[in-house]
Amino acid sequence: MGNRGAIAHQLECFAFLALARGDRVRVARLFGAAESLRESAGAGMASHEREEYEAAVTQMRLDANGPALDGAWAEGRQMGAEAAVQYAVAQDERNRISRARSAEREPWSVASPCVRDRPTGSRTGGVTAT
Repeated sequence: MGNRGAIAHQLECFAFLALARGDRVRVARLFGAAESLRESAGAGMASHEREEYEAAVTQMRLDANGPALDGAWAEGRQMGAEAAVQYAVAQDERNRISRARSAEREPWSVASPCVRDRPTGSRTGGVTAT
């Protein structure tokens, strides 16, 4: 399976998304898998990546069950590249389907804040045609 360092980076990106959703166990699994891949490939992080990563790990550990996160991290380290990618993509696909279903019920609920917060009755950003 391709460039293990690049795959690790993408797994870290999926972990950042999971962190934004508050799924700390998923974050730990993905970071564990990415860590293992980086080690096997000898692919370190750039300094700016390391800063973001360390901040995310700190955030992940806030108000969370330490032993559960440690276990999930260990599970991630054992996954292997293909299993980790399948895990990352499968969950993201489930989230995409869930967002699509929400959009069918309430189309504006999934819009970006700049679209959602427009004044009502206007598709031109609040400017009324005369």
